Amino acid sequence: MIVYAIAAFAISIISILLTHSSPAPLSLNTKIFTLLIYSLYWCPMIFSVKKYNFTEVSLPISGNEKIAYYFSYSFIIIPLIVICSFLLGVFAMCLFPNYRELINTVMTNALNSQQFVGINIIQQILIWYGMVISTLFSMICFKKNKVLMAIIFTIIIVPLFGTNAILGFFEGFFEGYSDGRFIDAIPSMEFIIIASTILTFIYNVIMTYFTARTIKRREF
Repeated sequence: MIVYAIAAFAISIISILLTHSSPAPLSLNTKIFTLLIYSLYWCPMIFSVKKYNFTEVSLPISGNEKIAYYFSYSFIIIPLIVICSFLLGVFAMCLFPNYRELINTVMTNALNSQQFVGINIIQQILIWYGMVISTLFSMICFKKNKVLMAIIFTIIIVPLFGTNAILGFFEGFFEGYSDGRFIDAIPSMEFIIIASTILTFIYNVIMTYFTARTIKRREF
């Protein structure tokens, strides 16, 4: 968790320095932010440390307490550490006038460009939850190749419920049955987002059930 905090703090400062110096390394800046996002998705990977198993079996606690422990660290404690560390780095850069002006400009543009629609926010939260619960399930369920399975779940399986995947499905479906004239037949983006949200919600419920059950029945 200390590594998570230091990395998030450093990422915020590096991204601001890159943005301030030149717009040229914008792609690198984007990759840095992507790395930070995936660090939030993969935060349950801290449970893949081999010595952790000894700690778990040594604690005289119930299955429900183990579930609360794993879920609180995965969905609350570690994400808060990352986000707060990142914001602390941004605040530190605000102490310098030149960077403060840049941060204010970037924040203003970001807020103006976002459409804070309720269903979009719900969809993003559900996708984030699905990514994290998939990683946690991989850490608990698999005894070998935990990290590899977590990457497979989060990079391949969960994004299948995303907006782009659902949109691609409908485009392919209507293209096959409308003789190429499928543009007008494609459902609206609102429908696509709602379908993605419903599928992601169902996936999250199933994964939460299996993850909780696996935690209770976990053996070493």
